[in-house]
Amino acid sequence: MTDHEMIVHAEPVAEPQPLAIAPPLTPQEMIQRNGDLVRMLAPEIQSHHLANIQGKQYMCVGGGIAIANSQGYTISVDDVIEDTSKGRWKARASLHNSMTGAEVASAWGYVYDDEQRWMKGPKAARDSMTQTRAEAKLCRANFGHLYVLMGAATA
Repeated sequence: MTDHEMIVHAEPVAEPQPLAIAPPLTPQEMIQRNGDLVRMLAPEIQSHHLANIQGKQYMCVGGGIAIANSQGYTISVDDVIEDTSKGRWKARASLHNSMTGAEVASAWGYVYDDEQRWMKGPKAARDSMTQTRAEAKLCRANFGHLYVLMGAATA
């Protein structure tokens, strides 16, 4: 063997194991699971993620993200796109299964040209609000039933 030759011993690689898929929950099991989740998360959500707007408690986007994470989901948000034909900016948020990465839902968020707050402000703030609205809509659509159980108004 010369100085330039190297002997490499390959180690056997274990076969990948398939993910275990749990059977679907019955309606009664789902109600029990939701109740357990609410009892566990509600104190944190109620003290840190609800905003009082005109006398009603509304879920902040951080609360929706916390609920999504507790259910085994992550959220991604695409870049903001200017849609000049409709006078708006838009962004798409996606809900992913944390174990598989599979996208399970998505929603679009919008900021419009005629919104006073965003017409004059920094573009970075407008872009962030567009993405935040997409996340908020995604979470509300998928976890709104839990918002109500935690004391948040939905409309």
